[in-house]
Amino acid sequence: MAESDVQNQVSSSLNANKYVIAVFLFVLSYGILFALASANKAIGPMVSELPIVNIFLPLPELSSPMYLLMPVAGFFFIFFLVDWANSFFEKKPGFSILLPILFFALAMAAFYIALFWYIGNYAQLAGRAVTLEEINRLFVGRFKASGYYLFVLSGLLGWVSRVALEKIKL
Repeated sequence: MAESDVQNQVSSSLNANKYVIAVFLFVLSYGILFALASANKAIGPMVSELPIVNIFLPLPELSSPMYLLMPVAGFFFIFFLVDWANSFFEKKPGFSILLPILFFALAMAAFYIALFWYIGNYAQLAGRAVTLEEINRLFVGRFKASGYYLFVLSGLLGWVSRVALEKIKL
């Protein structure tokens, strides 16, 4: 057997080990999200007093199959976006803290625009005008009650998992 064949077998087993760890990290983050979501009634009153934790908790009620699938899409979207960003740009911005901040900001902006058009369409059909104050008042409540919120949180956990996977030396 040639030396390159042995080296390819070793590197492919390392890649396989990293994929197994990536699946483990996904299952762990999925479990964390849904453990927190199922404990909403127990932790909700405690979290409402904490200023920073209150931004992310409580999670939405699990009332639709959409809530089961959104974390899968969010986690792997960002997980593979890190590799794409690192291969596309020279300075490897996928491991920079700027990627999850940019992702979170763009996700919030996208939801705001979608909410603006959604409420604007209903207001127009009802024959009334909608104001930005009304949309601003509804924004946080609607965002935290949607499945899209789980998508965003699982995307952030996907970035953390990808960075952790890079730090693990196998």
